[in-house]
Amino acid sequence: MIQLISNLYPRVGFPSSGIFVKDHAEILNQILPTEIVVLKTIFPRINTNWKLYGALPIISDLRTQTLPFFTFPKFKTPYLSSIQLTKYYKKAFSNSQINLAILHFLYPSVLLTPHLIKNKTPFVLHIHGSDVDIIVSNKKLRTLTQEAVKKTQWVFYSGLESIERLKKVVSIPDSKCKYIPNPIFIHNAQVSQQKHKHDLKFEKNIATVANIVEYKGVQTILALAKENPRIGFHIIGRVTSDSFAIDFIHKANQQENLIIHDPMERPALHTFLSKMDTYLHPSIKEAFGMAVCESILLGLPILARKVGVLNDFDESEQLHFFDDSISVSQLASCVNSKKHINSETIKKVKMEYSREAIQAVYLNLINGL
Repeated sequence: MIQLISNLYPRVGFPSSGIFVKDHAEILNQILPTEIVVLKTIFPRINTNWKLYGALPIISDLRTQTLPFFTFPKFKTPYLSSIQLTKYYKKAFSNSQINLAILHFLYPSVLLTPHLIKNKTPFVLHIHGSDVDIIVSNKKLRTLTQEAVKKTQWVFYSGLESIERLKKVVSIPDSKCKYIPNPIFIHNAQVSQQKHKHDLKFEKNIATVANIVEYKGVQTILALAKENPRIGFHIIGRVTSDSFAIDFIHKANQQENLIIHDPMERPALHTFLSKMDTYLHPSIKEAFGMAVCESILLGLPILARKVGVLNDFDESEQLHFFDDSISVSQLASCVNSKKHINSETIKKVKMEYSREAIQAVYLNLINGL
């Protein structure tokens, strides 16, 4: 049995949270029976009813189980957290026969590695992006990660930037590093050549899938909306409660052509994107970039910063790239002179990032254990 451990996983109210983790789990389940362990964060100063919190329904066809994970401000006590988390883990899985544990996101799942090592359970670390920032910023977690790397089978990564940042603070042999991209597919969306826009207010519409956080480059969208009042700019994503998001929402509310939508289930998201004229990908940094690849499969013109998976593409593939040297007015002209995605680019995404391609990579690795 494969046990996939992650602190992010889609659930009611958060359909896009860790959706790629669910995709990986479904692919792995084709190879060996796979179960999900979701680590749910609880802050000790908040009076939380764990039984109620743990009962939140998880969106999955696979068997899932939640474990409470108690964290502390600024991650000052990772070892204490490790003892607590291990206690819950051992109680839940004392009789489980686990062939391989795959730990998505280094933090907090790396806290379980001392127990896995002691129990001689083979495990893999699967890094993404934000988790690397936490490890880099905390000395105790770096030490824990370094010990885990010594015993791990492999370190999976979906973005070159993430593994390179981790290598600056943790020594990882190249032989253990394995590139596993996130699977890309269009889920139950009927895409028509004739776009039906009767439900959209603006004649031209541009979409971005991004939570309202600074590194997603949403400031660029706000600037473009001001420059192009006749174009509708749509952001689909979660709004956090930090000062950046609050300030951004205040400014966005003053811009009639900037619309923020709640996160959508995959079929609804893909149907919505199919009505757009362009996909804008302004992220300053990105571990991978699923939504931009899904937009390529939908045939949308792409205007993007070259980050994450887009480093595998070039201008000849009919993607329009920009960087910080471009002015808002120049970028606005790019919005109005879109490039159409060619069939070869769509074919490349289908071949290199399909579920079948990623399953073949997993199968080869697991058979070698």
